[in-house]
Amino acid sequence: MPGWQLARAQAMPERSGPWAYREPAPGTDRTMQMATTPAAEDASVWFLLACDRARLNAALMHLASLPFDVAPESAIVLRFAGHPDVTVGMLPINENQLSIEDAAARRLLPLIIESERMVVSVSDSEGRAHDYTFSLQPNGLALAGIVRDCWDDR
Repeated sequence: MPGWQLARAQAMPERSGPWAYREPAPGTDRTMQMATTPAAEDASVWFLLACDRARLNAALMHLASLPFDVAPESAIVLRFAGHPDVTVGMLPINENQLSIEDAAARRLLPLIIESERMVVSVSDSEGRAHDYTFSLQPNGLALAGIVRDCWDDR
């Protein structure tokens, strides 16, 4: 395979169910794995998990810019069927990314692994809630590297 085709193939994410994901290429020293799934309501909104050197991060991302201003003191509410709502602190990174606090991302991973879907609710600066539904299954292939390298269930 010519070099440019190999580079392009390595740049393209893998797909499994609703997830697009990327693991380091064999033989490289890269340690980051990422998996992302789109919102049912808006294909420009994605839920992202990223694992880098045993550090797990989660974020709500928009391809361009979130269509509302986020209240600085807002939290993100996550809903999983059969479980109580989970409220987590968030940090607006820029106009298109809301990062979930690191410790909360680790606590969420078991719910993400076992649940069919998740609804993420974010309040705007005027107090209106914006809900996004994410399909989470199947996730075995997409989350395998993240579970292996970033989640300790002990």
